[in-house]
Amino acid sequence: MTDEEEAFNASEPIGGVSHLALGWLRGVLRAEFASAPDFSRVRAAARAASEAAGESGAGGNRIPEWMFSCDPFDVAARYARGDVETAMWYRGWHQRWRRFRLPNQMAAFAEQMDRAQCPQDVYTALSEHAVQIVGGYTCLLFPPQGNAPLRPIPNHRLHTDAGQISLSLPLPRTGLIEAGDVLSERSGPLSNLAPLFSQERAVSLAHAPFAESGVILLVERRHERVFEQEDWDLLHMLAAQAGAALARVRLAERIDVLSAADPRLGLENDAPLAPVLDHAWTVLARGEPLTIVALRLEGLQRIAEQDGASAVTRVRRTASEVLRELSGVLGLVRSHGADGYLLILPRLTPRQAESLMGRFRRQLPARVRVQFGIAGHGPETRSVEELVRRAEAGLQESAAVAAGAGAT
Repeated sequence: MTDEEEAFNASEPIGGVSHLALGWLRGVLRAEFASAPDFSRVRAAARAASEAAGESGAGGNRIPEWMFSCDPFDVAARYARGDVETAMWYRGWHQRWRRFRLPNQMAAFAEQMDRAQCPQDVYTALSEHAVQIVGGYTCLLFPPQGNAPLRPIPNHRLHTDAGQISLSLPLPRTGLIEAGDVLSERSGPLSNLAPLFSQERAVSLAHAPFAESGVILLVERRHERVFEQEDWDLLHMLAAQAGAALARVRLAERIDVLSAADPRLGLENDAPLAPVLDHAWTVLARGEPLTIVALRLEGLQRIAEQDGASAVTRVRRTASEVLRELSGVLGLVRSHGADGYLLILPRLTPRQAESLMGRFRRQLPARVRVQFGIAGHGPETRSVEELVRRAEAGLQESAAVAAGAGAT
């Protein structure tokens, strides 16, 4: 028994029936206790819990007596035949067990999305967690392909070559595809999913939109599986989180490409600001803190006069590398104006950003002065562009104060 299962069994009973009793039912239905040496002990504890539920007035939650008096394999057989009473109990236990695990599972998924460095990281995490959280035999992902037919990411659990499976059109809504929907048509938009039914023994395929025009497809082999509203909500939530993570890593890749030609290792000055602001808007849409910093390096002209242009280039490279390191995985750095930078800092408050600027200053030569303006997201913020303007205004104010101090 895992630590998570022990914690579940030790938690408060639901509806008057202990989790141990419900766990016994699950084990019986899977024939897990049929040959276990402690089967009689588990059955006795489950019976006691069920009887206690009856005495407390929660008789409707008692495990039926016949489940204790017959062979475990007979209980499993009743479930396989679709016995309503058995199915009801198993379904209730499964829902409680899943809801107990859900917060930790969703937190783990969110952490993996935040750590994703490339599209494949997103695909792998989404495939694994969709099966664990929503349930199913395996998961197929069809990334956006523009106008081309959607092809799935190769899946090691399938015997069928991924090249034989495709979707001619995106599926813009959640839904369920059954064998009759696919095998009855020869050239329809779903016809190339036929190998999943004919070769992989799928009973149904639950799908949801993913990213701009991609699709996530859960392959289900169980005839008794019923997809409920909670399943669809979870599948949609996972797909939405993964779509946001995919947009972030693709944006970072675009920025890296644009950065390659800039000797300061930031974006070129004439590169469009829109992709960066799109990233920032995604952060705001999730309700997370966001701070934007506009900064400028001063003193480079004097360094050029004293040590030459190559010394200035080294300072700029150092500044860019330090900014990228300090901004972290989620932050973005863009060159902005002459000797300036724009920083998009998700999950940082203005106070934290100011501390980061202090660390940045300490890693530059003493002859280089750093002036900056900081703007943080608040209830009054209407757009990311507004934050950029506020940060730029703060930079101008900082420069004016420095100029006034120098004049005196």
